[in-house]
Amino acid sequence: MATDELLSEVDGGHLANETKSIFAHIERGLQSHPHSPAVICMHQPSYHLAALVAVDDKLQHENGFKDCLVLTYSQLHQVALRLSAGLLAKGLKPGSTVLIAIENGAEWAILIWCCAILRLTCAALAPSVLDESRRLEQRRYLSALKPSVVIVDDMAKADVFDRALQGLDLERPLCISLTGVKTDGRTLTLQEMIIEIHSRGYDEEALLLDARKDDPERIHSVLFTSGTSAGEPKGCLLRVAGMTHILESQAWFLDPENCGLVLQQAHNARAIAERHLLQTWQVGGAVVLSTGQSFAIAHTIEAIVKHHVTFLVLSPPMVHALAQMLADDPSSRDCVRSVQVGGDAVTKEVLTKCAGLFPNAKVFINHGMSEGGGFFQWPFFQTPIREIPWVVGLSPTGHVAAGARVRIGDEQRKLVRRGEAGQLHVCCDSIIPYYLGGVDAASFLQDGDTCWFDTSDIATMDSEGVVCILGRAKDAVKRDGKVMMTAVLESCIESYAGIQVSVVSVTIPRSMHDPKPYAVLATFGDLKEYDLYEISQHVLQTLGDSYALGGVVSLEQIGLIEFPINATHKVLKWKLRQAVIGFLDGKEMYGQSHRTSRE
Repeated sequence: MATDELLSEVDGGHLANETKSIFAHIERGLQSHPHSPAVICMHQPSYHLAALVAVDDKLQHENGFKDCLVLTYSQLHQVALRLSAGLLAKGLKPGSTVLIAIENGAEWAILIWCCAILRLTCAALAPSVLDESRRLEQRRYLSALKPSVVIVDDMAKADVFDRALQGLDLERPLCISLTGVKTDGRTLTLQEMIIEIHSRGYDEEALLLDARKDDPERIHSVLFTSGTSAGEPKGCLLRVAGMTHILESQAWFLDPENCGLVLQQAHNARAIAERHLLQTWQVGGAVVLSTGQSFAIAHTIEAIVKHHVTFLVLSPPMVHALAQMLADDPSSRDCVRSVQVGGDAVTKEVLTKCAGLFPNAKVFINHGMSEGGGFFQWPFFQTPIREIPWVVGLSPTGHVAAGARVRIGDEQRKLVRRGEAGQLHVCCDSIIPYYLGGVDAASFLQDGDTCWFDTSDIATMDSEGVVCILGRAKDAVKRDGKVMMTAVLESCIESYAGIQVSVVSVTIPRSMHDPKPYAVLATFGDLKEYDLYEISQHVLQTLGDSYALGGVVSLEQIGLIEFPINATHKVLKWKLRQAVIGFLDGKEMYGQSHRTSRE
């Protein structure tokens, strides 16, 4: 069949997923490396849990973390068992929901291990949700989740939850605080739960036997992604079978060579956090936790230079930032064995820069979302970067993975030909069955006996079945009947100018014309006005008239010091767009005084 007749649909084939228990997966690490570090907390001192776990000075020094809290697999397992016994003694039943709103730390690791033992549904929220000003959100979460246990950082946060519960027709959940002194008898500390309550005894063998026999259809976790058009949060209900599918299908990128020290900077309310935690534990590696709810570059550098981590997760803006801030001595980066790049469209410029920063590392793309994962596998580990099949300068996402089906269609869901752009739909056991409360039901498309999930991404598929995600559908701009992706423009400009750029689509309020893309450069540096004109001409010659720029500006021009970013270091384009509009309002800019499209 000719290439232009091939349609954009691929079935990745069968995935053997026989282990249907979360605990059975992480128990592999316990059995293979019982006395090796399972979790290392950069920001917690070695004595932080001294009342619960004996500090092993030798272990601390041998692993170069003498000032940090280190828990071995055996220690983690024993503390989690004791916490499990305490929860059972308080009447908690397997399958109950635990709402966790705490910062990253050893306590989070203990709770995740405990949830695997007791087969609890874990719902994680950012601690910022507990601000007094967010009472309505707190009440929505409590009403939707109906948790049996709520876990917070301190007693003040416990009081916030108590006030949020007032007036709700809910039984008060057991509230546990990581720190503080019990004042009213309504809230227990974690230490009390582990040391005092479990003293009634428990049958460890029976507990673990049950942990290894989980229900594949049970809801393993609930994580919240972006809101709907009505502003309501979307709760992603991941089944046990969904998580075990992810653990099996994504085993390709974590192995004994690179799992020694896996840096985890994402807050535990984000899907990547728990997935990488469990993936690391199933191969016997150590997770290195930093504090805070964001990817702080300073923490990344500390983890690389001081603690010699072996595995990193970076977004494209983080790659640019590290390239500017890391020391010139490449030996400080020799420890890194793997770098996962994602979170946004990855350009050839970004992947090349990342490979140069970490010469001993395998650099790869990995796609995932709160609704599921394990759709793709990176096939280019042995391929030189210049020979990767780039799509207008954007990196491919990879081959369709075993256990997944992928199709790309037009707005009428009709399959497009290979090489054409369209809407990406996936079918996979890892996909959530629905959103909490049934919101956005239109994202789940029933086609006969098959349910497809609309990822809201625009993608292409080549003749070999390699998929490239061009960007989010919401970022697509229609001009002259054609779809323009801002990520394609960013790739084109970055490869030409060698400068970080973000493109936003702007419609001047008083203008009747279609939206125009404006390129925001991190800096003009030594660029002159003619150079900016050449950038616009290069875009036209490379991509065509439909990609004609409205103008080129710098961050300084629009009143910004740096690109605005979110907690995962992704550029907030709505803020960037506001700054560009403010600049355009009454000010002449490059692109208004020069023609940037062909006549």
